[in-house]
Amino acid sequence: MILTASDVQNATIENAKAAAAAKVRKSNNSTQLLPPFPTDTAQGLNVFGPEGTNSFLKSLRHFMRRDSFRLNVHEGLVEGIRVCLPKTRKRKSGQPVSEGAFFSVKSFPFVERRIGDRKRSRTLPERKTLSYLFWTPRFPGKFMANEAKRLGVPKGPMYGMLKSGNSVTFSDASGEQRTVTSNQTVQPDSPGIGVAVLRYPEDFFEEQLLVFFKQMTMKRVISSVGVELEIAIHIASRSSFGDKIARQWRDEFPSTVQHLLLDTDISADSHGTPFRSAAHGALCRSLVCPDLYVQVREPNTLRRPYGPELARAGSEFVLLPRDKVGFSDFVDYNIDDGKEKARTLVKDSGASTLAKELLAECALCVNESFSGELFFTGTGSAIPCKHRNVSGICLTSPNGNSILLDVGEGTVGQLLRANSGPTSSTLAHIKAVWISHPHADHHLGILRLLHDRKAPDPLLLMCPSPIISFLTEYCSMDSDLSSAYVAVNCNDLIRENAKASFLLKEALGIDSSFAVPVTHCPYSFGLILEGTCFGKLVYSGDCRPSSQLAKCALGADLLIHEATFEDGMEVEAALKRHSTIGEALSVGMEMKAKCVVLTHFSQRYPKVPPTPVNHEGSIPVIFAFDFMRLSPSNLVMASKVTPAIRLLYPEESEGRQGAETEAESIMAIPGLFAQSELL
Repeated sequence: MILTASDVQNATIENAKAAAAAKVRKSNNSTQLLPPFPTDTAQGLNVFGPEGTNSFLKSLRHFMRRDSFRLNVHEGLVEGIRVCLPKTRKRKSGQPVSEGAFFSVKSFPFVERRIGDRKRSRTLPERKTLSYLFWTPRFPGKFMANEAKRLGVPKGPMYGMLKSGNSVTFSDASGEQRTVTSNQTVQPDSPGIGVAVLRYPEDFFEEQLLVFFKQMTMKRVISSVGVELEIAIHIASRSSFGDKIARQWRDEFPSTVQHLLLDTDISADSHGTPFRSAAHGALCRSLVCPDLYVQVREPNTLRRPYGPELARAGSEFVLLPRDKVGFSDFVDYNIDDGKEKARTLVKDSGASTLAKELLAECALCVNESFSGELFFTGTGSAIPCKHRNVSGICLTSPNGNSILLDVGEGTVGQLLRANSGPTSSTLAHIKAVWISHPHADHHLGILRLLHDRKAPDPLLLMCPSPIISFLTEYCSMDSDLSSAYVAVNCNDLIRENAKASFLLKEALGIDSSFAVPVTHCPYSFGLILEGTCFGKLVYSGDCRPSSQLAKCALGADLLIHEATFEDGMEVEAALKRHSTIGEALSVGMEMKAKCVVLTHFSQRYPKVPPTPVNHEGSIPVIFAFDFMRLSPSNLVMASKVTPAIRLLYPEESEGRQGAETEAESIMAIPGLFAQSELL
């Protein structure tokens, strides 16, 4: 469902080529309308959810469009809908054969009463939740080829007829007519597989839990459709899951049914990160330079509650084949083994030794009091990769309060993994969010932040108008978030905005904030903050090099600029409306910035991007990495340590020549960027 950079590029290519071809064909007084995106030939997606699911999906149009992607939305009560799973195989002759399997779905609605404040007996609006049962048809019995051979059935089409349940008649060796029935050569059918997903009431009290299980008719349905339930997934708090009412209900199932608890009382991040390569890389960088890189928080040791398996990222349950049904072996990340491997890599690569040499002349000014910092939760572009998450930067003021500069998906998780404090405290100190433009990799984390923040004061949200429209529609479906934020349109920040200035000054000590329109997609802005712990701080967002931004932010103390592509890829950067490393540095020079931090690197080099060969080093240049923590006192150190970090990641051949050639041919299309509706 997410519109990726690849979608945009492909749409641009196809539409630009079509426009060029149409220009040749059309007459002077005719026009041709171009489709917004290429036709998607996929079978589509079935989405099951509560009432409002369709409205939620519709609200996504404000920042992404997939008009030709087929969606089948099933809201609320679903009575045994069959979902087809198309499949194509090839005959021995090479001819494709269409096959199809299906499973059935039934939902079990429940209207949940909610208590907002127990002391004041304040109730919240009722919430409609759904539990689900998924099941397959009965599995046909296995065809016994040896038995068919013993009965004298000739190989060939008759085998297929027997498999289909038909009888066959043939002449045996003596010339006599013989009839063999299907049940003589095919084993009996076996019951289908059932999977249950139960959503317990969120607010736990026994009266509501009793009503929930009294209304739950799942067992009767399982019996009527003739399936064997293999696993029941319980989305519940430990208190409600362990209540005697719930245990009695579960005990009525056969002992062969496996139970999996998805505990709503704990954050998934308390398990530790499921992204082990990223965690290992962060650990290695923290060993090379602990003053710059944060070590990812160690996972908690979680005991199995009341016997069932506890759900965590990476756990897997096998349904087929039947003889392997059950939980796969789950290997917990051994933090001690991880540390030992990281120490070995840091030592053997020479990164630790080189870092000491590079930083020997750097005097780190250690202040007894906290002076503020920049923390990078994501430094990659478009989609998360093995080593980098998508865009997210946390600027923390000396008073401990923070503003997020973009909040890509996973930003909250990255913050929690880097902080040892409780979730509520970490998120409550975030007082403002800036979203630079409406591309998904820069804002998909906003919903989790608003949901989990739970602070008495609303969040100041400075964002483009499409994001405001999206959240307005979303809050009509989830009213809990309607008072969680105060929105300010980026357009209203091009000049001084009294509301934003007052809130930023009061919460973060920031003197002023200005938005500068930049060239990327519609509604793209750079940001200038004056009075931060770094002085005048500038954030480019995604953009082409902007002289206007350089002019407005002249004399900046710190410029954070996107550098999606390496030098030599200027054509591709222009096509995708991004910047190369050299172009970003040229903006810094034009701006007379005292220091430049480069981020938003293409996933074609997710480790350490190449250093520009023509950079004279007149200003410090820092290559940002996830879990990097910058302070006003360690900027010079951060600019020198990159060669040591590079040793942790052996060079890999990227093979980008073909991409460059394609980009150059696209750029040769006349009037490409005149088609403003494309991007």
